[in-house]
Amino acid sequence: MSLSVRTRSGRELVRVPLSGPSAVGSVDELRQALYRAHRHLCPQRQRLTIARDASHPVVLEPGHRLDEYGVPSDATADKEYVVCCKDLGPQVSWRTVFVMEYLGPLLVFPLIFLGQLGGGHVAVALHRAHPYQTAALSAWSAHFLKRLLETLFVHRFSNATMPLRNLFKNCCYYWGFAALVAHFVCHPLYTPVASDVQFRVGMALFAVCEVGNGVTHWMLRQLRPAGTRVRRIPHGFLFEWVSCPNYALEIGAWLGFVLATQTLAALLFMLAGAAQMAIWADAKHRKYLRDFAAQYPRCRKRLVPLVW
Repeated sequence: MSLSVRTRSGRELVRVPLSGPSAVGSVDELRQALYRAHRHLCPQRQRLTIARDASHPVVLEPGHRLDEYGVPSDATADKEYVVCCKDLGPQVSWRTVFVMEYLGPLLVFPLIFLGQLGGGHVAVALHRAHPYQTAALSAWSAHFLKRLLETLFVHRFSNATMPLRNLFKNCCYYWGFAALVAHFVCHPLYTPVASDVQFRVGMALFAVCEVGNGVTHWMLRQLRPAGTRVRRIPHGFLFEWVSCPNYALEIGAWLGFVLATQTLAALLFMLAGAAQMAIWADAKHRKYLRDFAAQYPRCRKRLVPLVW
């Protein structure tokens, strides 16, 4: 009995035995066998699927045995199993992508602040800037410094890598919006919000949500032992209400930034981020329901308590 790994077009890449002394019994062993046969297909580039039926291919996840996907190690069976391999292309680590995409906004915003308000001179920029502009610079920098530190010391990633093209796409998004928001917030003709109350409420909302976001990230870290892909049901804090409070709090933080700065560019940044995080929240909520079934609290919503 054997297993054939093929491309989507049907070309066979490698055939491995499922019984005998050299049998392949796990997804990791299969990935290594494919890598030995095709050295450009490192395990991180491989997306392996097996068709349980014609319309629903199932992804073979690392760390699992093949018999969990209906591929038994039965020496008496005379059957061939077929696994489809998709080459994901050149890969880069998640941590590298996050560091690069967050480092840009952390540098771009202050540089535009200095350039537009001080001609490159720190003292001049701080003297000319309205206190609300300086506060916006501080809030923006604090957010992305926090994200950078979380990437280095808090986050534990379920996947080691992502496609290299995502590095350029993500950097364009974050660096581009950083330049756009900074251009308007740090412009010499910027008009601060007329209401001091609105500014204070916005900054308070930003600060509270940033702290809450950091708390949820720390709680998620505690659920996954280092070096594993373990998934557990989160409990406590806002997790009792929604599946992704970290996204909800980030949206809340940027809503506070919009209130405090009152710029269209900041609003566009918040809306774009909220739309993407809503998609991620829906996917994660569905995965929780699929992985934990009846164990997962049915009262939890995706992003907005009691609503969605």
